[in-house]
Amino acid sequence: MKKIVVLIESELLVSQLYDTMLSYSGLDPHHIGICCGSKKRWETDRVLTVGTRQTIVNLCGDLGHVDLLFIDEAHLVGRMGNDDFEADADPESKQYFQIINMLSAINTNINISGCTATPWGLSYGYLYGDNGK
Repeated sequence: MKKIVVLIESELLVSQLYDTMLSYSGLDPHHIGICCGSKKRWETDRVLTVGTRQTIVNLCGDLGHVDLLFIDEAHLVGRMGNDDFEADADPESKQYFQIINMLSAINTNINISGCTATPWGLSYGYLYGDNGK
């Protein structure tokens, strides 16, 4: 089975997605895990792991080989340049970049995807088009 990690920005949404996946995914409950320090759950050995960036950034080695990293609120990632984060990136962006870099080092063929309803970021403008390059 492929291994999927979903990064969620808030612990409330971690619980909501976890409950939804239990209800609708058809996966065995033992295949879905949570990585969220405030919930005192660090389940890194599951097929699908839902977690916060603040917890996952410290557990990338424990997650091992990840096939898909999915980032909710992807506009928070910011911009990457030359395989590393921008020096002036905010702390949240740096954690995303650390996660991407660590998981990519374990699996160089990792697929990374995300979603956002926000078309622009405060520090870099539009995420698309001429201004978003």
